[in-house]
Amino acid sequence: VLSRRRRGMVQARLLDAQTDAADGRRQIYRLTPASRDLTAYLVCLAHWAGSYLEQQDSIQAWHRTCGRPLVPRVVCSACTAPLLPWDVTFSPVPHFKKESS
Repeated sequence: VLSRRRRGMVQARLLDAQTDAADGRRQIYRLTPASRDLTAYLVCLAHWAGSYLEQQDSIQAWHRTCGRPLVPRVVCSACTAPLLPWDVTFSPVPHFKKESS
């Protein structure tokens, strides 16, 4: 099961597999930029799960810089106001053709 999931994550480009230079029989798996971009979302989901799902062993995220418990918040990148469901709207993104060099 784990091998299949790991293979799927490599195919989805969430993990990068490289042969171990010290032991060619082993693979080393590293997070890709795409998976690192998911970190904030995973922290938000973990916090939500700890707050709303009945779990015996929930986890607490900590901010290494200040040493305090982390309560994630999603804010607007322009004005930093918290994002509320009724304040968000979606529209199609225009597709631009790449110019050939």
